[in-house]
Amino acid sequence: MDDRMITVFKLPADGSLKAIPEEIPDKLEVLQQYVEGYIEIVTLDRNSDDGTSLVMIVNDCGLIWGLPVNPIATALYQGYTEAETAICGNAIICNADAEGELQDIAPYTGLALLGLAMDIRRRKSEYDQRGS
Repeated sequence: MDDRMITVFKLPADGSLKAIPEEIPDKLEVLQQYVEGYIEIVTLDRNSDDGTSLVMIVNDCGLIWGLPVNPIATALYQGYTEAETAICGNAIICNADAEGELQDIAPYTGLALLGLAMDIRRRKSEYDQRGS
């Protein structure tokens, strides 16, 4: 990583939605500061045409450290991967190229993802209410 900037969407653990992309330095320290610990880069979706991926940067130990569950990040992660694991703590969404270098996320992609996350949360809530 060098001194370049990348455009990302931040997903705070409190579940608040800011549908505004933000430019941050592409530096490990900045990513670690936002997720409050060591990072893990999780692939959500891969474009087979050019090898780019939609990725989420999360706290590698968020669950172990007891960080709060991030409802938006969890909805996106579970929606893309069908995993049941929760994402705990703050998260960042951006793209990565075929070599794993972080890349800008397009504003419309972020907005679509936030809409998808809200829909997943709504459907899960309806499902949970029916199951009770």
